[in-house]
Amino acid sequence: MDRRSINDLSEDIKNRIAEVLDKGDQLPNWRLLIRDVIRQYMPLYDEAFVTKYFAMETLLPGGSPTLKLLNDLGERKITVGVLINWISSLNQMRPNLQLQAVLNLLTGSPIITQDVESEVHGTHGQHVRIHCEASGQQPLHFQWFKKRVKLHGQTGNTLTLQNVWERDEGYYICRVADSSGCTFTSWAKVIINEDYTAYGSSQFDLPVITSQPDHRVPVHVLQGSQLRLYCDGVGRPAPSFQWYHNNTPIQEATNRVFTRSAASTEDQGLYFCKVYNSAGETLSQSTQVIVARHGGDLPVRRGGSGPTDSDPSDSERVANKVALLIGNKDYHFQQLGRLFHPINDACDLTGRLVNMGFNVVSLVNLTLAEMREALVEFCKLLVKDTYAVFYFAGHGFERGGRSYLMPIDATDSYLRNENLASAEVLSAMQATEAKLNVVLLDCCRTE
Repeated sequence: MDRRSINDLSEDIKNRIAEVLDKGDQLPNWRLLIRDVIRQYMPLYDEAFVTKYFAMETLLPGGSPTLKLLNDLGERKITVGVLINWISSLNQMRPNLQLQAVLNLLTGSPIITQDVESEVHGTHGQHVRIHCEASGQQPLHFQWFKKRVKLHGQTGNTLTLQNVWERDEGYYICRVADSSGCTFTSWAKVIINEDYTAYGSSQFDLPVITSQPDHRVPVHVLQGSQLRLYCDGVGRPAPSFQWYHNNTPIQEATNRVFTRSAASTEDQGLYFCKVYNSAGETLSQSTQVIVARHGGDLPVRRGGSGPTDSDPSDSERVANKVALLIGNKDYHFQQLGRLFHPINDACDLTGRLVNMGFNVVSLVNLTLAEMREALVEFCKLLVKDTYAVFYFAGHGFERGGRSYLMPIDATDSYLRNENLASAEVLSAMQATEAKLNVVLLDCCRTE
């Protein structure tokens, strides 16, 4: 752990952190950072009081709550290592490319300046390219992977797949390394579409929508949680997609799946998707999205009262599906080593669950405190009629007939108080009103 004082950080790095966290109501922000600070280093203070104290900085010309907080933490002798853990926690709960760049500045790892596209489409026989940009100590070393398999010879910042076919479909990622460390891009999913002209046909078919949100039932989502809408269609040639919000096209929302990682009240309104090709276009039905500020604002069914205007009948009701995936790979203790598979396994399972209609939160490299916090937040989502999936990949062991999941800050002493008992996960999920709980553990059970 980096034991430098926060006061030793350069003003440039402090200002970069402030640029990301001084965002008012946008997440992640300095208010979330204060939550962790209060819990660990100022437990005797009231969170609302401390938040108001730092919020006063916004009233001053050029005032920054984040810079004032960093200076206060520096006076309290808080180390850079602790700050890295806090910001890592924010980034895992609310993934953010700018926040990842700050982490890379603090740790000295390369910075991804241009991430890969989440979906890359190609047609049989064409060339497909996936590109990323990064900065760091020169020289930078790029290495592309398909799932967990290293692609030999693919060591540039652009991956080129020639004459693609179905075998080339899947998830790709790039590792960028320099003398200080390494970082990864996001996953890029390659989708290969069939080329109808290969059959000698010049016919064009207007797109037909095969899947879309139910326009009869408003989509309710809690503020700060994920909003996910899905639309699909077929046509000749293969169609493209464009999502609209209140009749305005959404920039970069050009995939079958539209997501907002942290929905806000600004995301309320009517949504529809345009499915189009060279033959023409077809519009999906409009779906209303309602963002609730509190869990109590979400529609619920009350015993004996029957369906309400905002609640579908039993025959139409679709259970809410929520999944929490944790992949721990970079263990701090040298004897435990570093694993490679958890990230790939979590990515594979994420894709499968999303296709099944699950809202998925996928987290990597959590400490014990972060694992417990993630479990608490996850269980808050397990309301009545929820289908819940908990998945863990990483080190584990069994002692005294009980199995334990190992956080990245555990030692090789296999102490119970350093690890999360699987029974703790089960009991927390069973205490909710979830309709179905599934726990999947991909780890060892012996020391």
